Formats: sequence, C-alpha cells, structure tokens
Amino acid sequence: QTLIMNSQQKNVLEFQLDVANAAYADKVTVFPDSSQSMDVQEALLGAADETGVEITTLGCPPAVTEEQGDTSYQVFLVTLGVEGEANALLRFVTVLGYWLPSADITSVSLNTYDDGGGILSMNLKVYALEAQSNG
Repeated sequence: QTLIMNSQQKNVLEFQLDVANAAYADKVTVFPDSSQSMDVQEALLGAADETGVEITTLGCPPAVTEEQGDTSYQVFLVTLGVEGEANALLRFVTVLGYWLPSADITSVSLNTYDDGGGILSMNLKVYALEAQSNG
C-alpha cells in the first residue's frame, strides 16, 4: 500500500519537475545568459516591473566597442518585445530613461487592441563606459 502511494507520489513529483524545467528552459530562451548584458537586462526588467508590463522577447547580444574621441564605449544593441495595457506600455517607454539613462531608442512601434492591451516593439542602443585614456 505504502509502496504504491510512494510510487504515485514520485510520478507526480517527477512530472512537476519536468514542467518546471520546461518553464525554466522557455525563460532562458527569452532572457539569454550573457554576463556582459546582465545589467541591461536587469534594468529592463526593473522598468517592466515598475510599469506592470511583461517582457516577452529580449535580444541583447554581447556588446560591441564604439569609439567617440578618446573614449571607448560598450554598446548593446537591444531588441525588445513588451506586452501589457497600452497606457502601461507608454509609461514603460517613459521610465526607460530612469532605468537606462545611456540608452537611445532607435525605433519603436506600438500595436494596440480593442480591449486596451497592446504589444510594444523597440530597438535600443545602450552605451556603457568602457575605458577612458588620458590624452
């Protein structure tokens, strides 16, 4: 009797583990693991949390180096998909300047639905100071 119950409980727990692992794998593909882009991703998640929207796609490849005068910057070219209420999506765009003050929005589009929801797609160019030489 106990053996059968333990076996059934083991099957249930293994199934729950499989579901959790699948959910984790889905999130890993939405938020790629790159130590160089972690701060950018955390800032985007902070802005999303503050405004009550959900980041559904995020592309943040490793930074490229860009020179401006004697200063080198790491530049992240971020692609972003966000879902939520239309007003919350507009607030998200507004608060990005607080969370990522060095970001330039290179493109943005907002598609809204009759129910008040919408999808925001945007491309960002985020600058991080890499090194400065004393000339």
